[in-house]
Amino acid sequence: MDRSTARITRTATRPGVVVALAALVLWSAPVLGRADSGESGPTDHVGASVRLCLAPEETELARMINEYRASFGLPPVPLSKSLTLVAKTHVLDLARNNPARKVDGSGRACSLHSWSAGGDWTPVCYTRDRASAREMWNKPRQLTHNAYTGNGFENAYWNARGASPDLALDGWKRSPAHNAVILEQGVWKGANWPAMGVALSGNYAVVWLGDEPDSLGTVAACDVYRGRLSRADTPAGGTAGREKVASGVAIGDAP
Repeated sequence: MDRSTARITRTATRPGVVVALAALVLWSAPVLGRADSGESGPTDHVGASVRLCLAPEETELARMINEYRASFGLPPVPLSKSLTLVAKTHVLDLARNNPARKVDGSGRACSLHSWSAGGDWTPVCYTRDRASAREMWNKPRQLTHNAYTGNGFENAYWNARGASPDLALDGWKRSPAHNAVILEQGVWKGANWPAMGVALSGNYAVVWLGDEPDSLGTVAACDVYRGRLSRADTPAGGTAGREKVASGVAIGDAP
């Protein structure tokens, strides 16, 4: 049965600093299988499906994030080709292979920062104890074959009725932990994010922020975009009980 809860889900670390980050969880997904054993059946290989350009709603999400930052006197974060690749690959993996609805070998639930075995990357079941945090932070290097040299940190969003730019950003703004990442507050003060990638697909939206500039440059809008899974329009009446917000943004020593 669905249930609404709010809880502290992880601890963020920066050299010399430890701070607990709250992640808002407003829906509990059923467990479908083991993340590390393949018991849930074959996965859908994602890599070939990614188009490295931005759909209109992805462009809008990036614009809204930078506009929100500007309202607090912060500069815009440049769009990154590498982090866009990571973001778009991850939302497709989440939508097609459901790694966030599985458990690890110890029965611990995987979060929205998890990755399936359905691509050319190391699978990750990102649990509340952050045991696999470095594997998540390493995804930009892994997916770009080290063309991107920095760490990547993710804010993720899920909504049962479909994700949209305004719903995703509103969800992150309502969670103090995610809001602090975007606005470089608290432990994130002085992050001066030099790279950003965004993506939406079906019920999912993510933003990746990187701690190094992207030598591969920026990413353009798509001329004709067919790479996004369709999503349902969100009905009137709100989303309470039907959304998840998750943050995988702990900074530690470089992997």
